[in-house]
Amino acid sequence: MAVFGDNNIIKVQTYCSGYGTAQGGITGASGYHTFNYGQTGYTGDRHSSGTSVLKFTKLSDNSDLKVVLNMPSYLATGAGGIGLRLLYSLDESNYVTDSTAGNGPADYWGATGYGGNTSDIIRMEYNSQFTDAQQSIDIHGHTGTVLLQHQFYVASADTFYPNTYSTSYYKYSTTQIFEIQR
Repeated sequence: MAVFGDNNIIKVQTYCSGYGTAQGGITGASGYHTFNYGQTGYTGDRHSSGTSVLKFTKLSDNSDLKVVLNMPSYLATGAGGIGLRLLYSLDESNYVTDSTAGNGPADYWGATGYGGNTSDIIRMEYNSQFTDAQQSIDIHGHTGTVLLQHQFYVASADTFYPNTYSTSYYKYSTTQIFEIQR
């Protein structure tokens, strides 16, 4: 077995959403929606419960996860923006949000900006060390399966198009999960 020092990367897993039918046209204040991560040509391990549930096998009981999302998007109107959050499950059924606020790093409205139509590539980073402290769970000490889902909330009267706005111009999202020795 290899010996790792502090802050060394133990494992990296990359997921791609694939491309295809636009999920968008979701108009504001209608609750959280799970991002469709199972489109044509998707890659990376998925859970049997659905292609939008990313599956990561954590190797060490002394490591944290850094999760990086890159998502092309289009926001029509731009009155309030969107929120993005990450859900974790250590038992393959019960999920917790990335923070006790429950709305992700940009709250439920601050991602993508506001003040007009916006085309963007959203980049969000999550660190499970923060989630452990906020949610009183132990991703750090867990080994085995970790399930993850990206969710978004559309604020105000905006209309959000995650990933693909038009099937004439296919786009795709990626997520990288880094397991980092503590």
